[in-house]
Amino acid sequence: MRILGIETSGLRGSVALVEGDRVVAFAEHSEPNRHAEETLQLIERILDEVGWQRTSLERVAVSVGPGSFTGVRVGLALAEGLRMGLGIPALGLGSLRVAAASARLSGDGLTPGVAGELSVVLRDARRQEFFLGAYDAHDRERLAPVAIPQEGAEAAIAARFSGEPYRLVRSDPDARAVALLVRTLEPSEHPLTPLYVRDSGATPQNIPVSPLTRPRLE
Repeated sequence: MRILGIETSGLRGSVALVEGDRVVAFAEHSEPNRHAEETLQLIERILDEVGWQRTSLERVAVSVGPGSFTGVRVGLALAEGLRMGLGIPALGLGSLRVAAASARLSGDGLTPGVAGELSVVLRDARRQEFFLGAYDAHDRERLAPVAIPQEGAEAAIAARFSGEPYRLVRSDPDARAVALLVRTLEPSEHPLTPLYVRDSGATPQNIPVSPLTRPRLE
């Protein structure tokens, strides 16, 4: 199965192509909050690099937050455009779940999680808060994302998970993990629904129509 992964929930973004259980292409941009301008170019570039036609994609997957309100909207718009234009399933995954898996990226795949150990993810939520979520070795959610105060966060986590082995993860979510995680998931169980956790306090930007939704003339 050929899958396109998109990650735009942070200040910077990335895209990846996966075939089977292997990452075949990856690209990222380092321009803060320029997902609408940069992400389409990255997708076109990696498709050209590996010689895939956009019509050969069989799934598209995107992280749906929590994270940057505008970035999440950009990723969802791109995924929805591809879903409609190419007639393929589109799946959404929580960005904290993706971050937990991203910490296990190695080479062109994911290393197995440690049995019995939780990945407790902390992500900067601004406003002096962190987003917090917890995931088991199979990337299943143990604690749904919440916002907690930054002050005293690690002590609060230690108390909350007292008696359970866990590791603290601060990795950013990565498009490679997005694509690798959805290989065996049911699209109907992972809709393109944003997960904001709290109000954004942001003004959404206009998102351009994706040219990837239009078949390329050969």
